[in-house]
Amino acid sequence: MEKIKIGEIKCEALRLVFPELDLHFDSDNAESINSAVANLKCDPTLKGYLDSCVGAINRALSIIESKGASKTEIKTISLKGKAKIGGMVRVPLKDEVKEAHNVIAIYQNGKSVNFTKEADGILLVESQNGEVEILYNSKIPRISEKTSDSYEIELDSAILELIPYFVRSELILGEDEKGAKDAKNEFLSALNSVLIKPTGGGAVMTVYSI
Repeated sequence: MEKIKIGEIKCEALRLVFPELDLHFDSDNAESINSAVANLKCDPTLKGYLDSCVGAINRALSIIESKGASKTEIKTISLKGKAKIGGMVRVPLKDEVKEAHNVIAIYQNGKSVNFTKEADGILLVESQNGEVEILYNSKIPRISEKTSDSYEIELDSAILELIPYFVRSELILGEDEKGAKDAKNEFLSALNSVLIKPTGGGAVMTVYSI
């Protein structure tokens, strides 16, 4: 199954703002999505909304990232030659794991290792030598006006499907403050529900309607 594309998020956000919008595209076809967004930009009424989608999507990604919902990665690094403070080794994240947004845990020889994080992005790891495995949530790449509408963000589809709610909240903020607040709350509430892992399995269904 193909991942959700940026252009698809933009189109679904506009559908939430303009329910009467006659919009058709094949979500599994990159060219179809690119064409749909290009056609929308030809409409002077919609172009401004589409341009505003980029910043709104990035702000949604920031919220998702802050909630620890980005991709989980693990990386092995060596402690050899690194500075020591007492019984701790200093590990500069910006040099060793620059793609890390949040460190979840550190392991050595299959066992959890205590660590603390200083304000300047330095990890203090309770170990003296050898290698450690750092488990972390990765940073989510942001998009720009030049990003192709067929670009896919490496996030779970159940999370990506919620972003149009947040985008809608920003697009209508100046004309419908209550509607914008409701849309943002819908996004946050649904996101929190998705992040609560079901114990007995289950699926997330999203319907684009407010």
